[in-house]
Amino acid sequence: MYFNSLVFLLFSSVFFPVYLLIKDKKKKILFLFFSSLLFYGFFNIFYLPLIFFVSSVNYFFALKIHNAENQKKKKTFYISAVFVNLLVLFLFKYLNFFSTTFNGIFSFFGLSVSLPFFEFILPAGISFYIFLNISYIIEVHRKTIIPESNFFRYSAFATFWPVVMAGPILRARNFLVQFNKKRTFSWEIFYQAFFLISIGFFKKVFIADNLSSYVSRVYDSSIPVTFSNAWSVAYAYTLQIYFDFSGYSDIAIGCALIMGFKIPDNFNFPYASSGFTEFWKRWHISLSSFIRDYLFLPFSYSGFRKFKSLFIAYGYASILTMFLAGLWHGASWNFVLWGMFHGIALTIERGMKLMKIKHKSKIYSIFKRIIFFNLLSLSWVLFRNEIPKALKMYSIMFGFSSSDAIDILGNTFMYGIILITISVLIIQYFLADKNLIPFFNKSKYLRIQYAALLIIIWVLVIAAGGTGEPFIYFKF
Repeated sequence: MYFNSLVFLLFSSVFFPVYLLIKDKKKKILFLFFSSLLFYGFFNIFYLPLIFFVSSVNYFFALKIHNAENQKKKKTFYISAVFVNLLVLFLFKYLNFFSTTFNGIFSFFGLSVSLPFFEFILPAGISFYIFLNISYIIEVHRKTIIPESNFFRYSAFATFWPVVMAGPILRARNFLVQFNKKRTFSWEIFYQAFFLISIGFFKKVFIADNLSSYVSRVYDSSIPVTFSNAWSVAYAYTLQIYFDFSGYSDIAIGCALIMGFKIPDNFNFPYASSGFTEFWKRWHISLSSFIRDYLFLPFSYSGFRKFKSLFIAYGYASILTMFLAGLWHGASWNFVLWGMFHGIALTIERGMKLMKIKHKSKIYSIFKRIIFFNLLSLSWVLFRNEIPKALKMYSIMFGFSSSDAIDILGNTFMYGIILITISVLIIQYFLADKNLIPFFNKSKYLRIQYAALLIIIWVLVIAAGGTGEPFIYFKF
């Protein structure tokens, strides 16, 4: 079920009133759990047993880890739980990827070996809910949380419908504990949530989806395009993926807030960043904090013990972490290379910091941000396209366009996207790290927020035609 669809509008119009009217906590949890299964089942009902299986396995393994008689058993249960999660992820997301890769290697060496290829639809949100469950198991093993004893309460957390498809990735120590706290309804929170939902729909329907049509005309076509088209569409996709994904996060956070749950921001004006290090502190924060805590820090410690050098250990950890982050995004080599590009960029920035290469001038700061944004836009080309298509686009962007190139977007789009890009960068720069909630909570703005919600919702229904353009991160 997509947020930007008529089905979701009908679902939410029934769910929220019923949920808020239920007073009994146990009944509330049960209603939330079965509603989450209904929400997820709209994508593919045949994968409901899978998400239920994953939730059940992690619930029982967490209790086993907590109640284990000795460290050996505790470690066995812990490793088994992580293994089951990764095995499910591998089978449904990466099996065909590795089969295709090894078949290519076998063919290159003339071997008549062929691994099977399985035709099935990737379960929606599998990367997100697997990471959520792995995080829970790790926290229980580290004794930072006590495992949830109520099966339905844990299952409601593990299948929580606002985030199950595309995050943010919930952490049990911050979110699961909220199920046991008293959550009160207030109109102030209600309006704040509706404002977030309205902003999310605006980002998705009015900005991301409109940019998508132009991006697809270039990236999904074999027509050779001009230099200006290649750069224009790179900037367009850079904006599209931000507004698409941050729009989803805003809607998810807003929906959770109506229920009384608080989810931390997943984006903090990432295009205001001056480099990749800062970018990953502002972009997809729930994922970046996950890979920092569970991948980067352990890799850093092991790297330092092995290499006895902070810089080498940092580079080793950054490249390996971002390699896995790229693979997490998709079972394709373009995602792997995208991740490694970011890992190398993070390593270079660390080296510059160790060499104390700094300039405090405003001009240098602006120049640095411009360079970073263009490098980031180049990396999104690889993220969006398969490697052959990405290489073709890079050759055009660096001046090697063919003589039969066609300007399929036109100057109006080029100038428009440049103007929009500059505007977004300026706005994000000045709004970065500003707390806007007090401004929007002032009573004189409440009616404006509510009116904005109604307008966005109905325009959504009309614009989406009752179906809705899928969110980009649904495929991960």
